[in-house]
Formats: sequence, structure tokens, C-alpha cells
Amino acid sequence: MKKIMIFGCVLTIFASCTRERLVVSPSGRIIQNEIPLSNIHELELSNSFVAYVSFSPNEEKLVIETDDNLMSLVDVKVRNGQVDISMKNNIRLLGRATKVAYLTVHDLSRIDLSGASTVYFEDTLFTPELEAHLSGSSRITGTMNVTYLDADLSGSSEVNFEGHADTYRVHGSGSSRLEGLDLDVNHVDINLSGSSSMHLTVNQTLKAHLSGSSVVYYMGNGVITHQELSGSSRIIKL
Repeated sequence: MKKIMIFGCVLTIFASCTRERLVVSPSGRIIQNEIPLSNIHELELSNSFVAYVSFSPNEEKLVIETDDNLMSLVDVKVRNGQVDISMKNNIRLLGRATKVAYLTVHDLSRIDLSGASTVYFEDTLFTPELEAHLSGSSRITGTMNVTYLDADLSGSSEVNFEGHADTYRVHGSGSSRLEGLDLDVNHVDINLSGSSSMHLTVNQTLKAHLSGSSVVYYMGNGVITHQELSGSSRIIKL
């Protein structure tokens, strides 16, 4: 009798979990919803969202674009200068969904991407400091002018930066890619592992700790002041 009761409880829990998981087929009818913002400096994006970010001195807003039967399932949280955009938990999408965010802010100091999400800068970002954290095949493409740039990539994530950074700190693992021959950097400190790769232009100093089959390609007059290479990792001057 005790075994029957336990088995019955397990079935009840399983059935409850199944009911809570919502399966949705995107309708293909695209709608938009505008959300006013104020004093936003950080962006967190997940669940394969694509965000187009514009920088404006006098306007801040967020426009979500998605299928009409998905809009109520988009989860937007605004708190402490940060906007988080994702899908609500326990959602399974059948078919191709539109999940786009159009974000307008003064600037950004932190971007956190996961779950194959993507960010495109529509304008040049001017900011003293930018931290970018990417995981799970996420991507950032954009032009910037920053004093300090910190990029942390894992999985097969990718950044493609242009512009200028005075100091650039990089950590890449897995098969991360950091493209940026059009990003000129005065000082860079690089830590790559796995099969990660990086392209950039260095004006003054380059420090590198590379392992696995990681490769750094660089242009410019920069001088290598420290290097630790293991495996088949390399530093190549173009």
C-alpha cells in the first residue's frame, strides 16, 4: 500500500509539471509594445532575443516586437538601472518566433547575454566603462569609444567591436571569437582557452595567457610585454 501511495505521488508531480509547461506555436502576426524607461545603464538579454540598441541624449524607451500570441509571455523587468528581457519560464515554442527588442538609452555600462541572444549597436557607444558577459552562442556587434572595456565570453559566443578602447581586458573560453581589427586598443590583457580566437589592433602593450589551440592576431605598433602560451596556442602579428 505504501509503494502504491508513493507511486501515485510521483505521477501527480509529473502530471503537474507537464501541465505547467506551455507549448505555443507562434502565430506569425507581429505586434509591438512600447515600454517607457528611465536611467537605464545595464541590459540583460536571454532566450534568443535580438536587441537593436540606439543611443540618445534625450530619449529612453523599449519596444518589444513579437508574435501577438507571445507578447504576454515576454518577461521584461526594470529595476535599479537595469532592464532584463526574456521569455517567461516553462515556455516551449514550436516553430519560428519573432523576438526583437528595440532599446533606446543614453549609454550602457554592462551587457549580459545568454541563450544565443544578440545585440547590435545602431550608433556609437560613448561610455567610460563597458562590461560584456556572453554565454551560450550569444553575440554583440557594435562601434564604441570607451576608456575601459571588459569582455567575458564562453561557449561559442562572439563579439565584433569597432572603435577605440584605452584598456581592454578579455577572457574567452570554449570556441569564443573576438573580432576587432577595426578596434584600436592602447593596452590589452588577454586570457583565452579552448579554441578561442581574437583579432585586434594594439597601439601600446599586449599581455596574453593562451592555452589549447587559441590564437591572437594583432596589428599595430603594440609591444608584447608578457606572454604565457601552452598547447598549440599562438600570437601572430599581421
